Amino acid sequence: MGKYFKFILVFAVAFFTQKKGQSQIVKFIKNAVAAKYRVYITQNKREATHLIFRVSSPSEIRKAGHWYVVSNPILFKNSITLYEVKKKSNADIVVFYVSNPDSASIHIK
Repeated sequence: MGKYFKFILVFAVAFFTQKKGQSQIVKFIKNAVAAKYRVYITQNKREATHLIFRVSSPSEIRKAGHWYVVSNPILFKNSITLYEVKKKSNADIVVFYVSNPDSASIHIK
């Protein structure tokens, strides 16, 4: 019974945070056409449009810029789909991963 409770709890938290509009539950997919956004991950903070802090569970999402990267795409089928590109010029958003949750932010340029 413990497995089912955990499944329901994680699903409920993910669903609730998505409804609030502040969550960022994302999954990287291999099909560029099916992805909602093309993402370039940079090592240069100055060129980023999104400063992202990766959280380890959906319940840790506190604000925009906190991403829970899905490891189970079936459980989070409504997550935002992303495709990683190799060139910044091909990206819709440019991501720099930060190590401090307070540093996370989304800059619309």
